[in-house]
Amino acid sequence: MSKQDRRKDPEDGSLYTLTELLSFYKGKHSKKAIEAYWNETCTPARKTKANAKEQSKKTGEAKWVKSKPENPWANLTASGLCVAGEALIDFLPTTTGEGDSAYRGKPGGSPFNCCIAAHRLGVPTTYLGALSKDLFGEELYGLLRDEGVNMDLVNRVDAPTTLAFVCRQQGGGEKYAFFKENAADRSLTKAYVSKVMKDRRFSGVHMSLGAVTLEQTSCAQAFQQFTELVGKWALCGPSTQTFAQT
Repeated sequence: MSKQDRRKDPEDGSLYTLTELLSFYKGKHSKKAIEAYWNETCTPARKTKANAKEQSKKTGEAKWVKSKPENPWANLTASGLCVAGEALIDFLPTTTGEGDSAYRGKPGGSPFNCCIAAHRLGVPTTYLGALSKDLFGEELYGLLRDEGVNMDLVNRVDAPTTLAFVCRQQGGGEKYAFFKENAADRSLTKAYVSKVMKDRRFSGVHMSLGAVTLEQTSCAQAFQQFTELVGKWALCGPSTQTFAQT
């Protein structure tokens, strides 16, 4: 069969020529793979007067491209890294000048640290998360902002900042105590993610799969929505990479 013979694409049940499929899938699959799909999967169309008339009409038109539902992210340029997850305060054990046991607060959380590390390595970085308006949230926000991390996707809320205390026992491992109920970083929602990511697309995304925020159902749904958006970006072309840290 020639390139102008029409075959039915089982994906949508419509008839296309090999030339039309090559045009549509160019850059998404190799020419060899497209030709194999057309030859082995697409079924030859039965020649009828209606088919012949339709083919004559298409042949007389300017270059025709297979119609697909428009991907709203297709025309957006992908750039930079987006890091999603929590930012909190780690309280580490220390000793005062008088020799008393104490705890020292340090900004942390895997996604928070990833934002700083990536930007220091020269990667344009955007943080997606929720931060408190309390004194700890102000500190976390200020540190990321001063490092040069883009904070446009951060939701500032009245909930408290998550606090994590670490205890080290001689001869034993580390123990943790989290104060996180109704905390700011657990307030991220699916609706918020959908809203702020509507007109954005990134070259890379990072999520911490061991994040404490994943324990919260609504927050887990927000991260699921985030990963689903990444999948839709991927349909626009191989320009988005996903980094997951366990």
